[in-house]
Amino acid sequence: MAAFTGGSLLYGSVGHPDPARPGPHRNPGPPPVRLGQLPGRELPDGAGVYPTHGFGSFCSAAQSEASSSTIGQEKRANPALTKPEREFVADLLAGLDAWPAYYAHMAAANSACPTAPDLSPPERASADQIRKRLASGEWGGRPA
Repeated sequence: MAAFTGGSLLYGSVGHPDPARPGPHRNPGPPPVRLGQLPGRELPDGAGVYPTHGFGSFCSAAQSEASSSTIGQEKRANPALTKPEREFVADLLAGLDAWPAYYAHMAAANSACPTAPDLSPPERASADQIRKRLASGEWGGRPA
């Protein structure tokens, strides 16, 4: 048995809640998935957990080094399943940090029809070009 948990239940964490989304999609309320509805509470401990993404990325509310998990491991260690809901949500929201700069463009990019990928090799960039692009905030940094 396995649980394909999408972005809701991740290894040791949950998906990033709506308050992390910038712009008009920002929702100042609680996370969109109520903790009581998280997958796993009724499943056998040996069921594998298979999230779609998140662990080790910004899509995850917390970081994890895990490369696999089971429902039993999550029931014992995942704060979303071990802490009272109010405490978990308060801790989660208190720990939110700034999102990467590309998040401001994600909604439009995700809504657009996909195009063929550009598989051409990237152009070489000098150290000066990279410094300028980082300073401008292009890769998630803040302008200097």
